[in-house]
Amino acid sequence: MVRPTGRCVGSVVVMRTARQTLGDAGEHHARRQLEADGYSCLAEQWRCPAGELDLVMLRGDDLVFVEVKVRRGGLVEAEQAVTPAQQRRLLKAAQAFLIAHPEHQDLTWRIDLLGITLDRGGRVTRVSHLENAITGVSAPQTIAEELRRLARVNGVDSADSSDTEASLGHAKRVSDQKANYYNARVIAEKNKG
Repeated sequence: MVRPTGRCVGSVVVMRTARQTLGDAGEHHARRQLEADGYSCLAEQWRCPAGELDLVMLRGDDLVFVEVKVRRGGLVEAEQAVTPAQQRRLLKAAQAFLIAHPEHQDLTWRIDLLGITLDRGGRVTRVSHLENAITGVSAPQTIAEELRRLARVNGVDSADSSDTEASLGHAKRVSDQKANYYNARVIAEKNKG
């Protein structure tokens, strides 16, 4: 007899699809592997309006957001399954985590990808850990450094303002507006062709 998998949320059982169950097992495998490599887990399946972070790990002074991809053997390896839209959601979710957890804002952070490939029998045939696989910046850095960089790039002088946080926030908004404009132009060009 096949039993549906589910988890309790309060007094309600939430049913899980086979794909979700496979993803959960992959995340569990990834967490065990990373902990064996010296990482400690801060959060699993952390959710916010921007999306979900599979794992939030800490290793020394590095805060690591880990996207776990599990695929059965085939033409596409697990680590090739992250779309540009997913990359943008991961960056936004990582930023949301840092805002929600100010105690971690001074840490260097990055987004890693851990790809797990299974054979037809469900056995792990390949695990690849790509550090700093998804970037919105040229190198991992603290959120404060990123905001200062955005202020410089966008011509916002944070030293002239008595409210540094407000001016850094303004720099972030200006940068986001420029990025959104650029992305809209790229999408429009693709739609023309």
